Amino acid sequence: MTNPLSLISPARTFVRGLIARSVVGNSDEHIHAYARNRWGEYQGTEVTKAAVAAISSADTGGVDVARAFFGLVREQSILGRLTGLRRVPFSTRMLAVTAGSRGYWVRQGQNKPLSRVALAGSTLDPLKVAAILVVTKEMLRANDEAAEATLQDDLVRAVTVVLDEAFMDPDNAGVANEMPASIAYGATQIQATSDFGADLRAMIAAFKGDLGYAAFVTSPDVAVGIATMTDSQGHYLFPGIGARGGELLGIPVLTTRSNVTTTSGSSLLLIDPTGIAAAVGSMTLDSSDQATLQMSDDPNDAGSPVFNVSLYQTNGHAYKAEIDANWSRQRPGSVVALEGLL
Repeated sequence: MTNPLSLISPARTFVRGLIARSVVGNSDEHIHAYARNRWGEYQGTEVTKAAVAAISSADTGGVDVARAFFGLVREQSILGRLTGLRRVPFSTRMLAVTAGSRGYWVRQGQNKPLSRVALAGSTLDPLKVAAILVVTKEMLRANDEAAEATLQDDLVRAVTVVLDEAFMDPDNAGVANEMPASIAYGATQIQATSDFGADLRAMIAAFKGDLGYAAFVTSPDVAVGIATMTDSQGHYLFPGIGARGGELLGIPVLTTRSNVTTTSGSSLLLIDPTGIAAAVGSMTLDSSDQATLQMSDDPNDAGSPVFNVSLYQTNGHAYKAEIDANWSRQRPGSVVALEGLL
């Protein structure tokens, strides 16, 4: 008979390992005793393995629970869900096509014209995304699966939101040696009109990528707005799209909870992933209950108010998630942005 506790997802087991280590420290014996008392004998053993061995995706070895958790981050980010992205290693020289080649029909016995292609060398250096999440120790000690699910969702979202916003925001010009520019920055941008059908035709006309690999990317709100568009008889014009994605013109639609609103309003992106080079590296999770945090979303801004909070004094616990990532639009016309929607 299958032990029902074995049905707990590997990602949740990883989160329980984080909780156990946060509550009782790094001792294997203490972690095992705490996990066994809280989640049962079987989970006690599995949680102990997760807590001791699985803190970094760069050094997880055969620990499936860590890979499952780090996989959630990739799977929930647009970077992980776009099929066909050129996955490349960091700091490796690539050739980016800046102008395409073509072939020619040639008469028998005549010279064959050269197929001209313009190339430029490029590399993707590792850039770091960091997110800090603070929770109370009461939440960590609460024997409540809802609290565990909240912690898991918040840890995953903390990283994926930052990745997706930087990846797609057409206003993101990037910061040298800190954050890559959005794949939509400097790409063809079309201002939305009152005729969404005409806007779609304009996007397709401006798109120079491969529609066979392409995907639309937008927010759930915009997707719902498109889904509820009707004709004069009240019939839905685009029934294949919804809050969780779907299809638009037969092209897959991906939605993200990240804010993709620009100064012109909400955006709809048409992306050919094969024209995008992306590198996503290791992820690490650290935790502490002794640090003093500067409670500011812009700690380097000298003009912003500063509130230093001691985790020890406030009975809090902080988790810091870091992941290396970088990307670059390698082919002209592989991204078109429709701005000012809804």
